[in-house]
Amino acid sequence: MFASLHTRSHYSFLQGASSPLELAAAAAAAGHGGLCLTDVNGTYGAVKLQRACQSYGLRPVIGAEFTLANYGNLVAIALSMDGYASLCSLLTAAHLRSRESPMIELQDLALLDSSVAVLTGGREGWAHKLARMRNTTELAAWLQTLQKLCQGPLFVELIHHRRPGDTATARRMVDVALNIGVPAIIGSDVRHATASDYDVYDAMTCIRLGCTVFDHHADRPVNDEQHLKSEPVLRKFLPYAEAFDAVARLLSQAQFDLLPNHITPPQSQLNAQASPDDTLRALCNDAFVRRYQGTSWEKRAREQLDHECRVIAELELSDFFLVVKEVIDESRRRGIRSSGRGSAANSIVAYLLRITGVCPLRHNLLFERFLHRGRKGTPDIDVDFDSDRRSEVISWMEQRFGIDHTAMTGTLITYRIRMAIRDAAKALGWPLDTVHQLSKAVPGYTTKKPSEYYGELSCVTPPAPLLHTLVQLVERLEDRPRHLGQHSGGMILSRVPLWQRTPIQQSANGVKVVQFDKDDVEAMGLVKFDVLGLRMLACISETMELIRRHEQSVPDIDELPLDVPEVFDLMKSGKTLGVFQIESQGQMHLLAQHQPDSFDDLITEV
Repeated sequence: MFASLHTRSHYSFLQGASSPLELAAAAAAAGHGGLCLTDVNGTYGAVKLQRACQSYGLRPVIGAEFTLANYGNLVAIALSMDGYASLCSLLTAAHLRSRESPMIELQDLALLDSSVAVLTGGREGWAHKLARMRNTTELAAWLQTLQKLCQGPLFVELIHHRRPGDTATARRMVDVALNIGVPAIIGSDVRHATASDYDVYDAMTCIRLGCTVFDHHADRPVNDEQHLKSEPVLRKFLPYAEAFDAVARLLSQAQFDLLPNHITPPQSQLNAQASPDDTLRALCNDAFVRRYQGTSWEKRAREQLDHECRVIAELELSDFFLVVKEVIDESRRRGIRSSGRGSAANSIVAYLLRITGVCPLRHNLLFERFLHRGRKGTPDIDVDFDSDRRSEVISWMEQRFGIDHTAMTGTLITYRIRMAIRDAAKALGWPLDTVHQLSKAVPGYTTKKPSEYYGELSCVTPPAPLLHTLVQLVERLEDRPRHLGQHSGGMILSRVPLWQRTPIQQSANGVKVVQFDKDDVEAMGLVKFDVLGLRMLACISETMELIRRHEQSVPDIDELPLDVPEVFDLMKSGKTLGVFQIESQGQMHLLAQHQPDSFDDLITEV
């Protein structure tokens, strides 16, 4: 069984041109049995690789291409979960040392688990450079150094991109490897799925390097040979049977799955003596007496509570609800206002735990929209906090759950039409003032294809072949990842240290961020809790403080009635600037026109 072992996806951020799905499709078409993704300094595409390989019946293999200080690049491939964890740990250390230029030191290789295979790397690897320069003595010394440092298997990676000297370089590497007892292995050093993707990969490289397609640069690709090839094609250029056998052996050893069918929430500390299910039920029963006992809702509320508790227990989510309650309770203890919103308001459990402030029975909200037995992953609980003190909540969460167990969710910043036009136009050599005009000729967000804006673009620069090239390139750049950003509020809380599941890096403002987006985080069974900041709550907090200073008593703002006529008179006037969700110009106009008399009217308007 053959597999491509050294493959970058476009999650290497302008250092690869194809998605894991495109690479998997190309691998299946080429007759491969597996696919290994080795994104640069990260495992960004690992979850998407596993899903793509499931779709095409391939075995997924996860690795990373390290930047090794003073020695070019090196490829590491995880063969087990322990190996993957040590890989993530090393990547985390590299990113936390330097946000701009993450790299590992040579001695750090000794920290890799024995179930991590190390390949000497492709054209950017030190071994390949020495072989290319015919320095076989230094090459042998380098391989012996790696042998001493690496606990797991070491392989000399062979590549061939039909460049001058590639055949002789591969021959030298095989000869030296045989002499010192290091097996050779076929590593394709793939940058794009098919040969037809060469032009977009070249353009992305120019964008990353800050040059144009008319400039010479040593790091630009010189041909389209770094696409995914079939085994027969590779054997023509690399006739080393033992190197192909090594691929099959390595593929058979890579046996682990990043996508469990369960979640692993952090452990709650609300009641260490009882089970999470019993603790959750007891807390809800206590609150039930206050909220529903003796009301017309009592029977229906009891039935709904029993149903929700059963579903939550079956999905093993009791700890998750208890952890959210811990956070809410701590924020209340500190006097920090909070308010749950979104589909969590459909849950009577969330209402009784004071995560949300809306009775789902009163408003006929459907629990199954929030959570049901067929759901996989964590339920989506969004909680707004006083924006002035949100950072205080996050700091407490880091202390409570541990600095190694918390980080913000990443978000993939992908190309939209305007940014794609800017970057592509620069790479195609247009002057900066023309680039600005071209990007402003289209809207910031649109569902139309770039080709539909050809008329607007041709008003900036006359129709010409280069303009056609720009439009085609923009269409191919759209939706491809440009860089990793930080999710607005998604904080991950993990029972195990996060570096065992994902590399962690720093955002531009110094916040720790995992290398996966919210969908990948959920697929891995990690818990994401949205800690959001809301200025309206900060305004309410300030108002309460002013009342406390000047009045004898302070109202319980959470128990205020929703039908005060004076409040609705103010809303009918349209003077709602600063009032969350009804402060836009459109809402102000609608309020004045519609004249709402009840809270239900407001719900309808929003």
